[in-house]
Order: sequence, then C-alpha cells, then structure tokens
Amino acid sequence: MLHIACQYFLNSDLRKKELEEQTDLLCDAGFEEIYLHARAGMKTPYLSKSWFDALNTVADTLKARGVKFSIWDEDNYPSGCAGSRIANNYPELNSARLNALIFE
Repeated sequence: MLHIACQYFLNSDLRKKELEEQTDLLCDAGFEEIYLHARAGMKTPYLSKSWFDALNTVADTLKARGVKFSIWDEDNYPSGCAGSRIANNYPELNSARLNALIFE
C-alpha cells in the first residue's frame, strides 16, 4: 500500500494565515500525512506559546481536511537523539528498538 506523506519545514515567522494557506496547498496536492519539522532559522521562538499556536493552526487545518498530522522528531525537536548528540556522547543510552504510537 502506498502512503503519500511529506515534511513541512517550519522556519522563519510562523503566521496563521500563511500556515493555513500552505497547509491547504499540501492537502490539495494529495498528501495523506504531513510531518511538521522544526528547522533552524525560526523567528518564532521554539516551544513558545506562538510555536504551539502555529502547530495547532496546522493540526486544525489538517483535521478539517482529513489529513493526518505528525511531528518529525529530530534535532530541533526535544528527542532522545538530540541530533545524535546523546548517541555520540553517551552510547550506552542508545535505544535497542523503536516503538511507534498512534494517537487518534
């Protein structure tokens, strides 16, 4: 089964109208799932109220369009890997398996 997904790189200013317009364009292009990915160069402070408002804007738009929402967990998102910093500095903390959780 083919699943069409894409990453939506979040950087610069995260303005509600622009987020809604870009999210609609991704939905119109036929993507079934959108992964939000924090990127370097953000003008909206990471993990601030404005950051979460932006994520909620995209998630609400995707929900209304019937498209799945995910967060790409890497480097700028607080993960166990932290851009490989943990694995490089503390190899004993590397995980031995990957668990996937699906929230409806």
